[in-house]
Amino acid sequence: MKLLITSTVRHAALTEDSGWIYEVDTDAWRVVRMCPMPPPMYREFDNNQRGGLRGGKGLIVEEDRVWIANASHIYSFDRQWNCVARFSHPSCAMIHDIALHGDDLWATSTRNDLLVRFDRAGRVTGYFDFRRFPEISKDIGLPQLTAWNEEALLRGDTDFRDPRTHVLEETNRTHINSVCFLAGGDMIVSMGRITPERMKRLWHVKQWLKGRGLWPWVVKISQLMTRFTGMKSARHSNLVMVPGSYDTVLLRVSGDGACHIWKRWRNVMVPMHSLRTLPDGHVLYNNTDSGEVLKLDEATGEILQQVFVDSAFLRGNDAVSDEHLVVGSQNQLFEMNLRDGRTTRSLLLNEDARSSIFAVAALPDGMAPLPERLYVDAEQEGGS
Repeated sequence: MKLLITSTVRHAALTEDSGWIYEVDTDAWRVVRMCPMPPPMYREFDNNQRGGLRGGKGLIVEEDRVWIANASHIYSFDRQWNCVARFSHPSCAMIHDIALHGDDLWATSTRNDLLVRFDRAGRVTGYFDFRRFPEISKDIGLPQLTAWNEEALLRGDTDFRDPRTHVLEETNRTHINSVCFLAGGDMIVSMGRITPERMKRLWHVKQWLKGRGLWPWVVKISQLMTRFTGMKSARHSNLVMVPGSYDTVLLRVSGDGACHIWKRWRNVMVPMHSLRTLPDGHVLYNNTDSGEVLKLDEATGEILQQVFVDSAFLRGNDAVSDEHLVVGSQNQLFEMNLRDGRTTRSLLLNEDARSSIFAVAALPDGMAPLPERLYVDAEQEGGS
């Protein structure tokens, strides 16, 4: 079996490739090919040093098609890796995961908390905006949010792909980063990190410090405290003390449009990732905060199984058999046995500690080898 993996290179300079696509042979258990991910639009204006607009994002594999996203575009390739479709829309930005449901392709638009629905030709045919459910906004502690204007969204009046057009801390309040569909058609939506008003204000303080070159001193002082006092940094942080935490919520949206909170985790430090419907109908979800993969009951959302994988940064998963799944954590790929929770093997994709796996999917038999470069229209390889 061959696996396809997208990745991001954190802190990559503008002169570097900011993400890679890997082909892994599971029999040999090694990387056999890799190529750079086409860059997104407006990357030069992204001030998020960790990830942001960098690298490869969501991934869908069909029998005769592979769909790959970066932060601004979705590309479709045939079995010979010819680019047969490419599309983008101003209201769909900082794409994370993508998912197919029938003839609809859904993209998570993290910069404005939307799910955008495309047809296979790339036309926007609808979207999901949780702000249209005031009871949801109230329950997650954001009652002041109002729905986006539908006509303005469909026209693309604001180009959310361009970081200069909006204030991210105002528009990315729930970090909608993943989506999957249950057998009956219901949609599960990941609000990976809900930012309350207090944390939003603190983010503005951090940006003020960054803008004046003071933030590195905050980090340096924290590092000195860990060295000379024995204090430990907070999990998933380079600071001894962090000002607060977040909630993660899964929404369940039925075919008739009804929406309710399906599952909630409180006091998480980093977003949770990578919803996937398993062959048995249940749902897989990466608890990046705890380093565990969760198996959730398709009806109730109850945790049926939780397996610790790794504490680095869990993201990306796929079931490769009835018993085994593969999970990404930073620049490592882990194979897990779901029956007993054991790690059966691990693979270091490369020696660059900045690399971080984003999505993983099994390739169909007979797929041509991954080329050294994916050829897409030059005007869609970054730029504005």
